[in-house]
Amino acid sequence: MQVEHCRRSGSPPPDDDWDDWTPDDDDAPDAAPERASEDAPVVWPVLGVAAIFAALDPIRFLVAALDLCPGAPGLLAGYGYSGKTLAAQSMGLAVAAGDRVWGAFAATQGRVLHIDFEQGKRLTRERYQRLALGMSVGPSDLGDRLALVSMPRIYLDGMSEDALAARLDGFDLAILDSLRAACPTIDENDSGVRRVLDLLTRASERTGCVVIVIHHARKPQRDSAGGAKMAIRGSGAIFDACGSVLVFEGDKGQATRVSHEKARVSGRLVEDFTLSISDAEIGSDPRAGVLVTASAAPSREDAADDARAARQRERTERIAGELRDLFRRAPEQGGADSIAVQLGRKAADVRAALTVMLDNGELTATGKSRDRRHRWVGRE
Repeated sequence: MQVEHCRRSGSPPPDDDWDDWTPDDDDAPDAAPERASEDAPVVWPVLGVAAIFAALDPIRFLVAALDLCPGAPGLLAGYGYSGKTLAAQSMGLAVAAGDRVWGAFAATQGRVLHIDFEQGKRLTRERYQRLALGMSVGPSDLGDRLALVSMPRIYLDGMSEDALAARLDGFDLAILDSLRAACPTIDENDSGVRRVLDLLTRASERTGCVVIVIHHARKPQRDSAGGAKMAIRGSGAIFDACGSVLVFEGDKGQATRVSHEKARVSGRLVEDFTLSISDAEIGSDPRAGVLVTASAAPSREDAADDARAARQRERTERIAGELRDLFRRAPEQGGADSIAVQLGRKAADVRAALTVMLDNGELTATGKSRDRRHRWVGRE
């Protein structure tokens, strides 16, 4: 696949060791806005008519389908085990290698910086190594296009725009994991959390580096008003400040549903899709690699029906196990109603389990309705 390289800064890439940075007066955190005195000049980045109507440069999308481009950060929001961090790492590896993101979305190749405040160096490196094996990508395919800063002692709520821009300069994608961990002194429920996201916006516009922020979310409530975006934890200013927003919904061990809830620049939302995380066998190790792949998602109505059917199957199999124990103790039993009383279960649920066991040949039945008797045959 041919890819187009992002325009990069002519300056050398910054030192990856953030911990050597020492703040001075120029690097102090941006102060809260203050009313200017009458004698103090008011300096604003004012654009005049000529600048406003000057020809616009083409938008340099990194992943056009997901509306990821320099400017306001992208947001990956999801609760635990929804796979958001692994998906972000897979995206970063695909951008660095010039592959399609999650096997589905075309991306522009570029340099990637992962800023990890959550996982630690060992786990983050292990995941990149497993993802690389699953994607058949090696160090020679990446060159110098992947860098990791893990657990830096400098937090975003203590960094100026200049200091942040200096660290993003030379990169095309920065993955920030996570918003809360990177800003420990800021309450995510306070609208002031937007200051950090606006800081990322300004640094991104200066450097051309696209920023992806990983953020935690609540488990979406079924049929909740406002859609999946209402699951995003914290102030609504977080959603407002981001350019593209992807919400991850999924339980451990199941495919994750991803909803594209905002596309500020293009205005085009991609249809819901699912992300599947699967182990990739390499040699004799069945879990050597890992792969994140996207596919079309069923409608929410169909997904809800499938979930209800899965819960019913689980309940039926659980009751069938209880029935097997009962029949082993006493091989002949009455009808569903009398068995339900013994088990303390609903008669309808017991009837469904009995039907499965009759179909499997585990039981035989004689009589009808209240005179119905069931006899244990056993399992092959």
